[in-house]
Amino acid sequence: MKLVGTIPAGRVWDVVDHLSRQGVRVVAPTLVDGLCQFAPVTGAHQVVKDYLLPQNTFKEFLFPKQERVFTWLRRDDGSYVVTEPPRDFPETVILGGRPCDAAAIGVSLKSVFSASASDRWEHADPLFLERFERTTVVCISCDRPDLSCFCTTMGLGPDDPTGSDVLITASGPDGDLVVEVFSPKGERFVERIRPLLITGQSESLLREQRLAAGQEARGRFVRVFDIGQVKAFLDNPENFDDELFQRLGTKCVSCGVCTFECPTCHCFDFKDLGDTTGGERIKVWDSCQFPAFTVHATGHQPRPTQWERYRNRFLCKFKIYEDVFETLGCTGCGRCVRDCPVHVDITSYAMQSHARQVTLLQLKA
Repeated sequence: MKLVGTIPAGRVWDVVDHLSRQGVRVVAPTLVDGLCQFAPVTGAHQVVKDYLLPQNTFKEFLFPKQERVFTWLRRDDGSYVVTEPPRDFPETVILGGRPCDAAAIGVSLKSVFSASASDRWEHADPLFLERFERTTVVCISCDRPDLSCFCTTMGLGPDDPTGSDVLITASGPDGDLVVEVFSPKGERFVERIRPLLITGQSESLLREQRLAAGQEARGRFVRVFDIGQVKAFLDNPENFDDELFQRLGTKCVSCGVCTFECPTCHCFDFKDLGDTTGGERIKVWDSCQFPAFTVHATGHQPRPTQWERYRNRFLCKFKIYEDVFETLGCTGCGRCVRDCPVHVDITSYAMQSHARQVTLLQLKA
C-alpha cells in the first residue's frame, strides 16, 4: 500500500473527463432509467455524486449478463467451423465502487473463475480473467452505511482496501480525498491522473485522518453478528434440516433479484441458439432460486421446494464458498436485504443460526 496524495473533493469526478480523453472506458454511478446504477460514462456531468450504493454491481463489466462463447457454421461438405468471438476487451476503470463490491470481484469472483484459487478447482474462465486484467477498480470509501449494510460482520469495512487497486477516502476538515494505491494497476491509474493530485502533505497526518474517518463510519453499523458461529452451525450436519430454513425461506417467490444484484453470485447457464446449419452458444446469468435450476435430464429436481433452494443460497454464502475457496461468499453489501420484494432477509437466517449455535454451546457446557 502506498499513500500518494490527495484530490480536492470537488475534483474527484474530473477523473472521468481526464480518462475519457485518453480513450479509457469509465464505469461510474449514474442514472439509468431513474435508478443509480454502474454504467459507462464519458463526462463528470453524468455521474451521481451523492450516492450510497448503486443498485447493480459492477461485476457485469467483468462477467456480463449475456455473452457469446462461440458460433458454429456447417460447410457444404457437412463439416463445421467453430469460431470464438474476438477478445478486444476495452481498458476500463471502475470509478466510485464501494469496498464491498471490490472485495466481491477481486477475491470472491476471482477465486471462482481462476484455476489457481484452489487445488480442487481445475478450470479457469479466460473471458473473466482477461477482462479483470484490463480493469482497474478505484473505490471510494463509504462515510455511512444504511440499515441493510453489514460488511463489518463479514470481516470487511467501509474503508477496507481488499480487492481495490486504488482507495479514495474523505479525510480531514478541508474535505480533501486521500488516495492510496494497492496494485500495479493502481499505480498506472495514478500516473494517468497525476495532474489532478496534490502531493507534499504530511503522510502521517493524512493517514491518521483517513483511519479516523474509517473508524467513525464503522461505528454506524447496526447489523452485527459473529459469522464464525454461523459457520459452526452450518458445519453440523444435524442442522441441515433445521426448522428455521423452512420457516424463513417459505416466503421466497423465486424472483432471483437477490442473486442478480449480489456481487459474488456467479452461476450461469449455456444456451444454444440456432440449428444444424449454424448458430451460437451464449453464456447467461442463472439463479439458484429459479425452480428449473439444476433440474436433471430425467426431470428430477434435487431441491424441489423454494425453502430448500434458499437454504442452498445461505449455505453457499456462509459455508460452501469458504470450504472450497477459503473466502466468504458474501461481502455484506445488503442489496439482497434492501431489494427483496417479500423481505426475505439473509441476516435473519444468520442471526438466528448464530443464536442456535450459541445455545448449543451453552447446553454442552
